[in-house]
Amino acid sequence: PAFHAHYRSKRKTPMKLRTKQGIDEFIELRFKARCWDLIGIPERGCRIRQSSLEQALARGGRILPVDLIKGLMDWLDFTDDVAPALMTLRQLLNRHYPPERQAHARCHFVDEHGTDRLFLAGRVNPERPLVAWQRREWIVALAQPAVETSRMVVAAPQPLSLDAARSILAHSTCNYMNEPYDSFRGAQTSAGGTGAFYGWIEGAVTPIRWDDGLDTHTLAQLGKLGSMPSSNSPWWLSTNQLAVQVAIAGGFLN
Repeated sequence: PAFHAHYRSKRKTPMKLRTKQGIDEFIELRFKARCWDLIGIPERGCRIRQSSLEQALARGGRILPVDLIKGLMDWLDFTDDVAPALMTLRQLLNRHYPPERQAHARCHFVDEHGTDRLFLAGRVNPERPLVAWQRREWIVALAQPAVETSRMVVAAPQPLSLDAARSILAHSTCNYMNEPYDSFRGAQTSAGGTGAFYGWIEGAVTPIRWDDGLDTHTLAQLGKLGSMPSSNSPWWLSTNQLAVQVAIAGGFLN
């Protein structure tokens, strides 16, 4: 049977995430005073993989904001406490990619092989059928069928993790095996796969089907972040910032 939303916890205790294996590969960077004022790099709170730091040192030691954004997105898939990283990510995104308040954006990516990937960033109705990318109780992003045929529209209550952004991009392919690909149906199918079950058990980001929309408890939890994405919320990730994070995850923005 499909791995549907009835596997969710309905606990009202604070969100508990399991630390993923591999977290020891990350280090926290500390920068000189006034780095934030001068170049928009937080003085602390940024985590990247040791290998990423070595690559930066090999190219002269220059650390760019996009490196820090990707590192923190990566960290979100491993840490058991996502709140500090989400706050730092929000600061970086607002500084270097200020939110644009258009309600919808068409996000089109073409890789070096000519593969087209397309999704829409915009509002979703959390009371209608959807797919959520979740890391246990943490809802990272939501998707529903878009007005554009075979495409999905994606919304995110907070900055994306790297795995979630890569999964959104992977499900946004326009063709698969020389046949048109329906993004939302593909996400639903992934939610019913064996990989989704084991991903959930391991505490990894997993697509989850909510065929009746989000339940009351989950809606209340999301409501604590601000208004729902069906209204003009100042808190939900703006369409351009969602697109930027997916672009970074896919290697389209370096």
